[in-house]
Amino acid sequence: AGPHPAVLIPVGHWMAEGKMHATVQALAQSLVRRGFVVLAYDPIDQGERRVAGMNHRLGLLLLPAGLTDLAVLLGDTLSAADHLAARPDVDARRIGITGCSGGGMNTLYAAALDSRFKAAALVNGVPIPREALTRAALALEGDSRAPITPEREAGVLERLIEEELL
Repeated sequence: AGPHPAVLIPVGHWMAEGKMHATVQALAQSLVRRGFVVLAYDPIDQGERRVAGMNHRLGLLLLPAGLTDLAVLLGDTLSAADHLAARPDVDARRIGITGCSGGGMNTLYAAALDSRFKAAALVNGVPIPREALTRAALALEGDSRAPITPEREAGVLERLIEEELL
């Protein structure tokens, strides 16, 4: 059937493995089993886009050009959202975003910049303790003390869909 809700996963700090890291794959597969279209991609200098010798400090070289590495990361994220929204199997009114570490920071800024993201789930990457963010999100399930798993995170997004919040 379709169109389906979608979730964008900007990967964070799994430098060598990127989107192929087992944690990212487990989350993506869990969401797909629940009916979401999922796009997980490698940000610059991670996974398939890894560049030998690259590190975050090299982002300073972008400043004279009027850019920052965050601007490059967000440009990738918004382009990925463009791609999802243009797909005929995606309901462009129901796109969410979730990321961990640098992907969490990316999620925070992308959700603030782009109203197409109807839900955002940050798993650290901002100056708020990871535990507090994750427990707050999982409190929607009524049991914020149980272990956090990719299945539980996907369940939170599924509830948002059921309640037409996503």
